[in-house]
Order: sequence, then structure tokens, then C-alpha cells
Amino acid sequence: MVLIRRYLSKGLAAGLYKLIRHWSPTIEQQSFVELLLKPIEYFLVMVAVIMASNHLVFPSR
Repeated sequence: MVLIRRYLSKGLAAGLYKLIRHWSPTIEQQSFVELLLKPIEYFLVMVAVIMASNHLVFPSR
């Protein structure tokens, strides 16, 4: 899970860099990816938690 989250986050950050570099060509890719890595990882964890909680089935009383 940790490795998948890390690689997926790096891929998303690299994709966002490709979109952003047209407006700001002075930003380096490595520094951009490092800045976005943790927030994207937290976002992916929250999405996974929300999706998992939607599938919980609670017993009736």
C-alpha cells in the first residue's frame, strides 16, 4: 500500500508539473514534485478511507 501510494503520488505530481510548466517555466520538476508529494499522499489516503467507509455494512439492532 505504501509503495503504491508513493508511486501514484509521484506520477500525479509529475503530471501536474507538465500542466504547470507552461505557465511557469522557471520551476524545476524535482522541487515541484517534492513540494506536492506529501499533500497528494494524504489526499489519496483520505480518498481511500472515504471510499472504504462507504462500503461498511453495520448490523441492524
